[in-house]
Amino acid sequence: MKKAFVFLGFLLLGFLFFILTLWSVDFNKTISFLTEFPFWAYLLIIFILAFNLLIVAIRWKIIVEKNSNKKVSLFNLFLFKLSGYSISYVTPAALVGGEPFRIYFLREIEKISLSKATTSVVIDKIIDISAFVIMILFGFFWAAKSHINFGFSIVLNVAFIFIVSSFFLFFISIVRGDMLLTRLFRRLKIFKIKFLYRLEEPLEKVEKEMSIFFQNNTKKLIVIIILSLASLSLVLLENFLVIYALGIEMNFGENLIFTAIPCLFYFVPIPGAFGTYELARNSIFYAFGLNVEIALASSIATRFRDFLFIIFGFIYASRHGVKMLHKEFKGQKKL
Repeated sequence: MKKAFVFLGFLLLGFLFFILTLWSVDFNKTISFLTEFPFWAYLLIIFILAFNLLIVAIRWKIIVEKNSNKKVSLFNLFLFKLSGYSISYVTPAALVGGEPFRIYFLREIEKISLSKATTSVVIDKIIDISAFVIMILFGFFWAAKSHINFGFSIVLNVAFIFIVSSFFLFFISIVRGDMLLTRLFRRLKIFKIKFLYRLEEPLEKVEKEMSIFFQNNTKKLIVIIILSLASLSLVLLENFLVIYALGIEMNFGENLIFTAIPCLFYFVPIPGAFGTYELARNSIFYAFGLNVEIALASSIATRFRDFLFIIFGFIYASRHGVKMLHKEFKGQKKL
């Protein structure tokens, strides 16, 4: 019950931000832009997201197969990714909310051991979030380079170098097997907390398996990085096409800023960054002296596309989740 209230509280906060966004625009103009949004563009952004999910599913397949030494179905991984994407979208943890379901499906359908399934999902998510954060940082870097006074630009550039270096050192520590997270949690006495003390041994095991994976798969890591860059390129292409279809042609730098910086709000504990994402995009358009109604129309068009994928993801997750629970229940009855 408490979790439901927390969820509703964050969702309400998102609605407040969305209302604030609506307050700052001419909604009739926004509707007008939406009605003029070409059908070909809508079909294209549907295809781009589907293709992007396929790319990250291929990346995940490489990770799972190298980590578990078992062949897995790409089609199943695509559906697991789609389900994880859908569940994450409607939880306050927009970037990681669906990962337990991915582990569950990997274990139950592909018969991967729990520890290998967990490690595979964690590795995939670390790469995912790292690429995501680096894109956001490049967005801020480009904004600093182009639109901010010299003094503040230096501060942002130093911060950019520091954060990228921290990510690099984090990966180095994983490769070396330094057990960084386990040691940090022990130092902070997090495992002393009653409901977290059981996580110490599984976390240590996952970190060891991650270290082994990164040490022994250099060639595969290069492929994984290329696939991650391809995925980010599709995100940038999608945003460019949406804005272009609404009548504005952006250069690379403007598109990077408009795409990357609002993504920062996916770290805010609001389902799908609802409201905060729209407000950020409108604010950037306003700062560039562009039509804020187009910014909101582009956000809504993208949300409509996302909801289509969420519906299919939830249908798959609920259908297979119920089947697996029923199977488990029958097995317990026989015992």
